[in-house]
Amino acid sequence: MIRALVLLVLLSGCSMFETKEVPRLATGRITSDFGSYDLRRVGLLPMATEGEESEGDDALEEAFHAELVAATGLEVVRLTADDLLEVKGLEPFRRGSYPAQTLLELRRRFLLDALAVGAVSTRRVVPPQRLGVQLDLVSCETGATIWSANILLDAGDRRTRDALESWSEAYTELDGGVDLVMLSPRRFARFAAWQLMQLL
Repeated sequence: MIRALVLLVLLSGCSMFETKEVPRLATGRITSDFGSYDLRRVGLLPMATEGEESEGDDALEEAFHAELVAATGLEVVRLTADDLLEVKGLEPFRRGSYPAQTLLELRRRFLLDALAVGAVSTRRVVPPQRLGVQLDLVSCETGATIWSANILLDAGDRRTRDALESWSEAYTELDGGVDLVMLSPRRFARFAAWQLMQLL
């Protein structure tokens, strides 16, 4: 009887400390034949930005690199603008396509199976932060977009704040918790990247 009581107390104590599930704020789609692609090495292109505010974009790209590696276990090569100087520019979100010649050149030069192509639609790095990102995964073999996801975060929005709070409790060990994430462009970007990678 005492053992059963102790076990009950221990089990109820464990459930008290379970972390809340993090609400999903990102949306995305994946092709039905995604599993047929042999992906080992992915190139992460510099993020295309819109608007005037670009501060913190290096932190944004670092966040997406780290989360893409963590979520997939793939070798992810972070390409810089200098790496792309001799390669015809990709403008997929303006043109709606990926030039075959460009994909073949990047595949040959960097031994890539796919490209992660991201665009920032909105970025505000002072509180309340805002961040909108679309990320596509494009096969270098076929030129097809095999996965795509997007997110729009607004730190002034209750849903975003609730999700940030759950995420900071479950996945970070920060003193200051969600308040620190809300003030840090680097951590805010990491949360956006984590959200997108949950769909891959």
